[in-house]
Amino acid sequence: MSKDLYKTLELSKTADATEIKKAYRMLAKKYHPDKNPDDKTAEAKFKEVAEAYEILSDTTKRATYDQMGYEASQRGGGRHYDMNDMGAAFNAMREQQQAEQVKRRYTIHQVVKISMEDVYEGAIKKLTYKRIEKCKPCNGKGGENVVRCTTCDGKGIEVITQRTNFGMMQNNISCRGCDGRGFKIANACDSCKGKGIQGKNEEIEVDIPHSILPHEQMQYVGKGHYYVDAQGEESFGDLILSFQADETKFTILKNFGLLTKIDLPYEVMVLGGEFEFTTIDGSVLKVTVSELTDIGKKLKLKGKGLKHRGYEVLRGDLYIMIDLKFPTEITAEEKEILKMLKKTKE
Repeated sequence: MSKDLYKTLELSKTADATEIKKAYRMLAKKYHPDKNPDDKTAEAKFKEVAEAYEILSDTTKRATYDQMGYEASQRGGGRHYDMNDMGAAFNAMREQQQAEQVKRRYTIHQVVKISMEDVYEGAIKKLTYKRIEKCKPCNGKGGENVVRCTTCDGKGIEVITQRTNFGMMQNNISCRGCDGRGFKIANACDSCKGKGIQGKNEEIEVDIPHSILPHEQMQYVGKGHYYVDAQGEESFGDLILSFQADETKFTILKNFGLLTKIDLPYEVMVLGGEFEFTTIDGSVLKVTVSELTDIGKKLKLKGKGLKHRGYEVLRGDLYIMIDLKFPTEITAEEKEILKMLKKTKE
C-alpha cells in the first residue's frame, strides 16, 4: 500500500532538509515509547515517523520516492527501513533520548516556599529566578570577525562513529571545538565576553492551586536556560517548580488530611475536659477530651483538613495528636495534692 511520507511528517513536498529534520524531531519526541508507555497507537506512529525520516532525509531515496512512489523507494538502492532492524530502532531511540538528556541539563529546578495558608487557599505569587538567555547585543554570536570552525566545518556538530553489537553506528554531538556554534570569534562581545549568552533575572507569575501536596511540581515549558542543541538549533530547557510548605503547625497527610499536635495538662488528660483549637481555615472549635486519654492518642475532626483539588466542598480530615504539657513549676498546694495522690496509690 502506498504511503504519503510527507503527510506522515506533516510537511509539504517542497520541504527542505532542515524542515524535514525539525519535523522528525518534533514528532519523534511526541510519539516516543518512553513518553507513551503501553500505547500501541503511539508506538506505530513513532515507527512511521522514523521510516518517513529515513527515506526523506536521504537524497537518493527521496528522489526515488518522489518520482516512483513508496514501493519503488523500497526496491531501489539502499536498505529497506524496518523497525525490526534493531540497529536502526536503537539509533532512532538513542537520538531522542540524548536530546532529552541535553534538555534536562538546561532545565531549572526551583523550590518555592509557601505558607500553610497558601496551601489551603491557593495563591498567586511572583517568582524571580535566574536563567541564561541569548546575548542580545551580539545576537548570540559572541562578537565580531566570526570565522568558521574547522573542526565541524561550520555545522556545529561532530559525527562520532562507534562499533556496537548492532554494527557501526553514528552519533551526533555538539562540536567540541566551538561548543556547537559552528564558528569561532576573533573580537569578543563586551556584554557576554564572547560566550553568546548572558544571565538574566526572570520574573513569572505562579498560580498555585489550593491543596498543593509535598513534592508536587509545576512545569513551565521553555522557561529554562537557552542553549544550542546538537543540530545547531536554538532551544530552551524548562522551569520546574516544587513547593515546600511551612509545616510548623500542620503536617500534610495523604488524601488531603492534616496532622497537628497539642499539649494538654495532666489533669485534663486524666479527668477529661475541653480545649479550644483553631483550624486551618481560621474557625475555632471546642474539642472534647475523654477521661484517661493517653499520650499519643489522635483525635479525628472529620472534614477539617485540606480542600480536595477541584472540589472545595469536600475536605480531608484533621488529626490532633495529644501530648503531655509538662509543668515547669509547681505550687505548694499542687505539691500537697500530688503527695496525697501518691499515698492513695501505695
